[in-house]
Amino acid sequence: MNTCILKVALTVVMCGPAAVCVAGSLSKDLQNVSSTTDVIVQFSPNVTSSIAALSVAILKRGGSLKKQFSHVKGAVFTLTPDAIAELANNPDVAYASPDRKIFGKLEFAEPTTGANIALQYGYDGTGVGVAIIDSG
Repeated sequence: MNTCILKVALTVVMCGPAAVCVAGSLSKDLQNVSSTTDVIVQFSPNVTSSIAALSVAILKRGGSLKKQFSHVKGAVFTLTPDAIAELANNPDVAYASPDRKIFGKLEFAEPTTGANIALQYGYDGTGVGVAIIDSG
């Protein structure tokens, strides 16, 4: 019980009277960035400003807009470490994370489908046609 009271007291002291700490709005990967980074910024769903106005505020802090999302309140920015640190203090930012590169892997698909056996015999799919029939 005393530990819980201590945690609440520390939260109020560290985060101010509102007792809401926005440092959690940054991904752990962005906490100690030392170079310019592509960052996905998700704006709060109940934000009253326009996305364009929020983007301008971020751009003034040394960032550049890379892509704005049309169906989600967010965008990808190229940001300096100082601009990334400022995101944690912006109440309109719900979450920010690095724009990570993604790629597919087939380490489970190959043995599951038996493709590894076909590859052992030199089959690679050359000359194979595939048809998809949708009846409904």
